[in-house]
Amino acid sequence: MVAEDEQGLWEELDRLCDIAVNAHEEKQEFLEALLDPDGCAPLSPLARTLQDARDPGLNTGTFMVTVDGLSECAEILLGTGQASFAARTRLMENILTHLSGSLKQKSGRAGILCLLAANADPEISRRFAAVDAGLYPRLMDSIIKTDKQTQVSSYTPGTALPGDHALNPYERARVEGAMHALLKNCPFTCMPIPLNDASETTVADLLKKVFYQTTCKGLWLIRNHS
Repeated sequence: MVAEDEQGLWEELDRLCDIAVNAHEEKQEFLEALLDPDGCAPLSPLARTLQDARDPGLNTGTFMVTVDGLSECAEILLGTGQASFAARTRLMENILTHLSGSLKQKSGRAGILCLLAANADPEISRRFAAVDAGLYPRLMDSIIKTDKQTQVSSYTPGTALPGDHALNPYERARVEGAMHALLKNCPFTCMPIPLNDASETTVADLLKKVFYQTTCKGLWLIRNHS
């Protein structure tokens, strides 16, 4: 994705949504050809057994378009400093809102259903980072995250915040939860739990607070003995 300013960003996002919807439309056409009950395609016999009105059809299918490296996108446009953190999170939410609306409009015209989701596969984040680092080395040097142990570069998966942000666990869940509310899948927030320093009651109270006071859809608790 290439955008020099915020207006260019919205235009580029719309262009990418067009590509995603077109790709899913082609995928649906391919699957329909495979499932032609009147033909000799590989899945035609299966299709003939699923012609009951109660059986699901391709027209009821849902296609997902996933977001990755959203935090780095905001850093490119607004900088990496703590002073711009609030502005970056607002931009991240605005991007998700724009993408969701654009996908709804474009997929509706195509007659399919495309929903916005967040990538949760770290390998995909690493692959995207490697590609972009080769294309834009100077830009990427300042924002791509590198694992201290493996020295492997990666984007921050999905819509998550980088792990080095100075946020307590509740604040991380609150900020990321605001973005979870704009997604249709079930993303999660990674939450280190210092088991040596926190009692079971403290951890339970934190989880209840996250559940009742944020829109965080899921937690991935990570043991942290430091």
